[in-house]
Parts: sequence; C-alpha cells; structure tokens
Amino acid sequence: MKIGVMNVGMNTGGVKDFLFYLGEKVGENANLVGVEYDSTAWNYTFKSLNLVQTVIKNKVSQHELKCTSFMKETAQLLQNGVTSEKLEALLVIGPIKETLLIYELLKDKTNVLCIPSSIYNDALDSDSTLGYDTALNSVINGVLQIKDTASSLVLDHIRVFGIQIPGNTTNSLLLDSAVAVNGIVVLNNESQEEVDKVKLEIEERAANGETYVFLFMNKQIDGSLLKRKLAFSDEIDFKIIEIDEAQCVGPYPTAADRVLAIKLVEKTLHWLEELEGSRVLVIQNREILAKQFIL
Repeated sequence: MKIGVMNVGMNTGGVKDFLFYLGEKVGENANLVGVEYDSTAWNYTFKSLNLVQTVIKNKVSQHELKCTSFMKETAQLLQNGVTSEKLEALLVIGPIKETLLIYELLKDKTNVLCIPSSIYNDALDSDSTLGYDTALNSVINGVLQIKDTASSLVLDHIRVFGIQIPGNTTNSLLLDSAVAVNGIVVLNNESQEEVDKVKLEIEERAANGETYVFLFMNKQIDGSLLKRKLAFSDEIDFKIIEIDEAQCVGPYPTAADRVLAIKLVEKTLHWLEELEGSRVLVIQNREILAKQFIL
C-alpha cells in the first residue's frame, strides 16, 4: 500500500514522534511517502519516509518531512500528483482548518485522514491536539524562570511583565498559561474599559503585597500602547516579553504528547486496515475517534 503523508502545520517534536512511530509500526508491504511542495520546481514532490538502517548498528533513521502549507493556487497540482503517484491513502497532519481544505479537495481522489496537530489546541470537537501540551509546558517553564528572577529581586514598586503568546486571537495556549501562573489575561487594548479592569486588578494585587504580575496577551496587542493606556500614577517596571512559535515546538515533546502520538499512530493503523473512506481524527476523553466529516 502506498501511503502519502503531508504536514500542513508545524514540525513539532510530537509530529516527529508520530512519524517515527508510524514508520516503526506500519506493515512491511506499506510504502510511506512524504508529500512536499517544491517552490523552485513549482510542483509537489514525493519522497520515502520509510525507516532506513544507518551506519550505526541497530539504529534507524527517517527523512524529515518538511512543512507544506496548503495554497489554493497549487490545488490542481496536488490533485494531479496524488493521482499520478496512485496514493491509496493520504495522512494530513496539522491544524484542522488546513487539513479539512485538503480533505475536501482530495476525498474523491483517495482516502484522506486528518490528524490534529497544533500548538493552539484549536481542533474541532477535540479535547487536545498533538503538540499542545509541549507548547503549554514551554510557555509555563519560560514564565516560571522569569518568576524566579522577579521573586529574588524586591523593589519598592510593582513589576509588570507582559507575556505575548503566539497567535492573533485569545486561544487556549494563552488562557491556560495565564491560569497556570495566576496571570491576568488582556483580551484587547482598544477598549478602555478592558484596560481599566486590568489596571484595577494590578493595583489590587499590589495592595495585597505582590511585587510582580504577569499579563498575558496575544501578538495583536501593542504592549507599548497598553502601557500608555494603563497610565499608572506611581512608578512601575513594565516589560514586554515575546514568546514565539519556535519556542513552543520542542525539540522534546512532553510525556503527554508522546502518549498522544502513539495513540494517534494506533488509530491511524486501524484506519489504514479498514479504509472505509476519508475521516477526521478527534480526541475525546483520552480516546481517539475517527469521524466522517461533512463540510
């Protein structure tokens, strides 16, 4: 069986684990093929993802699968490539919105399986996504390091750390990170009412003896503008700390993401055995379900 694999999201540690576990568990008669877009050749390319023996005894390796964001202008090229390669199945890994575009494009050409992977935990009907737990832990660990430094330095005024989380919306990564370190979520800085609520909470914490506070915001919020709008009469130390996507992807996935990667592989192998049509994997109550999706 010729099985295509396409990653339309980020190359997280969890995705790498998923691909390696899949390479280990897939049958000998299966041929894993990575699907990538070559911008120089203006076409899709196909390369083996089967595990290969290295010069080091008893060690195996796997070619890295590059991220390939779906582009509408290359849709026909993708259709042609999948048809010419005679892929019996295509595994599409990444954010649900992007995987569903390929699901809709190719569901009549081959069997498509969408596998939820995102640092934002934004998959439809899923409790989590592959890579989210690693991203959340990366953010929290970074903030806790700042907290350790802030705790050791006592000033006569409160210190405010604005933590900018990846993404342009109020996502799960932002909200859960804030909960984990008792931070304050800034939903927007356009509404003065919202800014005043944030300012009041900072002042209440300062009155309770807290010497620092964390504000959590997305990339859309202008930290400098927020500082001006807060307009504190007393002196404060205000710093913006940006956390980018690269800091959230690994390289080493958490235990939870490793377990999730294995469960996703197990469900993928079961789907490959049955091949009863295109499906979307969802994670509910620690179980992996394969659901038919109707757009």
